[in-house]
Amino acid sequence: MKLHDMFPEISLNPASAKDIKQWILQLAVEGKLTKKWRDSSNSTQINELAFRQDVKKIKHKLLLENNLKFEQSNINDKPKLQFELPRNWCWFYFNDLAIIQRGGSPRPITEYLTDDINGINWIKIGDTKGDDKYIYSSKEKIKKEGIKHSRLVREGDFLLTNSMSFGRPYISKTSGCIHDGWLLIRTSEEIIDQDFLYYLLSSSYIYQSFKDSAAGAVVQNLNIVKVKETLLPIPSLPEQKVIVSIIKELFKEVDELATQAKQRIELKRSYAVAALNRLCEADTAAEWQQMAKVFPEIFNDKQTIKTLRETILQLAVQGKLTAKWRSTSLLEEGLEGGEISSLEGGLKEGDPKNHQTAHELLAQIKAEKAQLIKEKKIKAEKPLPPIEADEIPFELPEGWVWCRMGDIGLFDRGKSKHRPRNDYRLFDEGKYPLVQTGDISKAKFNNGKIISHKSTYNEFGLSQSKIWTKGTLCITIAANIAETGFLTYDACFPDSVVGFQSLVGDSLAYYVEFFIATAKADLEKYAPSTAQKNINLGILYELKFPLPPLAEQQIIFEKVNALMGLCDELEKEVEGREKILTKLN
Repeated sequence: MKLHDMFPEISLNPASAKDIKQWILQLAVEGKLTKKWRDSSNSTQINELAFRQDVKKIKHKLLLENNLKFEQSNINDKPKLQFELPRNWCWFYFNDLAIIQRGGSPRPITEYLTDDINGINWIKIGDTKGDDKYIYSSKEKIKKEGIKHSRLVREGDFLLTNSMSFGRPYISKTSGCIHDGWLLIRTSEEIIDQDFLYYLLSSSYIYQSFKDSAAGAVVQNLNIVKVKETLLPIPSLPEQKVIVSIIKELFKEVDELATQAKQRIELKRSYAVAALNRLCEADTAAEWQQMAKVFPEIFNDKQTIKTLRETILQLAVQGKLTAKWRSTSLLEEGLEGGEISSLEGGLKEGDPKNHQTAHELLAQIKAEKAQLIKEKKIKAEKPLPPIEADEIPFELPEGWVWCRMGDIGLFDRGKSKHRPRNDYRLFDEGKYPLVQTGDISKAKFNNGKIISHKSTYNEFGLSQSKIWTKGTLCITIAANIAETGFLTYDACFPDSVVGFQSLVGDSLAYYVEFFIATAKADLEKYAPSTAQKNINLGILYELKFPLPPLAEQQIIFEKVNALMGLCDELEKEVEGREKILTKLN
């Protein structure tokens, strides 16, 4: 079976690999992967009654080996079957095949933890590693006397997560104790192959069965009784081993195709950088038009277009979109044609030979701030640390300067001093717009503009806050960090939002918006791992900021807008194709 012929889209989108694997597992649990094997001479007809008797004997033996009493099943003898099974397969309750027990925790756990090398492994969900199906070790140990208050696990036992992200199976490659966030599953390989059980428990069929049994609870976790009652489709042991070998072969092919897809996407990204650099070097209408012809062929899915947008912004803040503008007098050279002609006015005004450098701009901003401090309109700020040579992430073009972000304008955090805010936040009666992080998140769908809000402040709310004027750049520092939008009206905002106002013209605010987008990943690293991620204003202040001359900022703004317009057109084409495919399906 070759998946590439059946699912060519896996070569375009690595994310589809996960869905393809689930599809394979569903075919496996329904017996559809081994139809040819059953039809061959390798498969012999089994007697269902004898099969069930053998399973019962092996389960009884397993109970004796673990000093457990035989338990009389109270499970319904006429279950609701999920789908039709092929010959040589039988439905079994999970409890028919395995010992299923809940973990336990000695309390208080802090009194049982130990650094003794001879302590018992204390296996926690945090000891798992990504998608690895095995647990090899534990970070903590407990004293031996804690065993009687917990559940002892042997190497080869299955563990099921029992809360939050419940139902995820792991195979223990070590011994130790487990808390009540785990369920222990112990079976015999005389009944069921270990790898087959792992794939079965990893299937969407089993997950959905667990999810249905947990439905309705405020905090969803596995009910051990319901787990025991879960119906498992089980073939003979030889067929289980054949299924495992087929799954491994198909998964290997999926992984290879996904790797190829990632490589293609990376090649597309590299092409984006090379193409834009070429455009920057030539900077003519002819080059633009040539690049525009091939962009739809290369950037033909949303992820790659997203990468293109990110590349454009990265090139912008590194000065690579304006290399030609800096190197020649565009007044003398002139421009013609296509999208480039729309930039002509800005380019002429921004002739680098006639304007101040970024060092001079920074001095101007500093003087403007000093005047505002003198007039007591703003408070004096603590000096920011200088940028050392080994901190500089990349070399800047001539005329640019590295500075701290707090040096370039006025930043201020929103205010919401008193709780609960509902005392002064009104939906109908308030008259002062309250712009929150969710409103800013929507700005990306409105050309970076904040055009709506859900809440308002009354007079009391306003007294605890302040009004930011139209045109303020809003930057989120909580929830979805580093999202931005420009106010299209005067508004208040809470302490999860920072406002930036330029002292030297609008182009700097737009450039800050571009820079924040490139710094989003770095800013998120500063956010603590809490229920709601957030950063403080000081982190924004200390960001290393590549400041271009004011005239060049305007050129960057124009070029980025033109290139983002191209991305919008490419995205519309992708969405059009997706709509057609949806209709066909």
